[in-house]
Amino acid sequence: GAHWRTMASHSTALVMIARDEARCIGRALESLRPWVDRMIVLDTGSSDATPRLAAEAGAQVHHLPWPDDFAAARNAALALNSCDWAVVVDADEWLAAGGETLAALRTQAPDFVGQIEIASSYDNHGQAASSSTWLPRVLPNVAPNAVRYEGRIHEHPRHSLPLRRLPLRLAHDGYEPVAMRNKGDRNLRLLQAALRDAPGD
Repeated sequence: GAHWRTMASHSTALVMIARDEARCIGRALESLRPWVDRMIVLDTGSSDATPRLAAEAGAQVHHLPWPDDFAAARNAALALNSCDWAVVVDADEWLAAGGETLAALRTQAPDFVGQIEIASSYDNHGQAASSSTWLPRVLPNVAPNAVRYEGRIHEHPRHSLPLRRLPLRLAHDGYEPVAMRNKGDRNLRLLQAALRDAPGD
């Protein structure tokens, strides 16, 4: 018993910001739930079933009006996390491989930033295509090393910790035509609303 407690002394939380992701948020949370201790979803103003679906999948759901700043939203979500590790995941991603690696964070001191592979599928002129990038998504949450984001868009975590590539892969379909169409519609609606508010602009 005592030995096991010293081994598994660190806790891990999935941390997500989301808005209007009813299409996919359940898939994301269900894929990661077996491997983390807690799931935190910060909803930034959904008008669909996103908050309810997140709660049904076992997440703690919090609310924040969208601050027009991705780093601010991510940092607000990270601030809700009391676990030692934060695994930052987007709603249009899901765990493809490496759950055991996530579970093993419970035995690792939160003193590095983990890079994981994001495998994106997209439509290339009617052909299915994919690409991979390695991104820092496993963040320690221990002062003074707690990592925070900067950058209003294309936000990134700022830190001076060692980087470690983890054998962990998330699949991502946010560049698929249907998802892009939804994002485009959202931006178009925002622009149309802005024009209605300020027709002379």
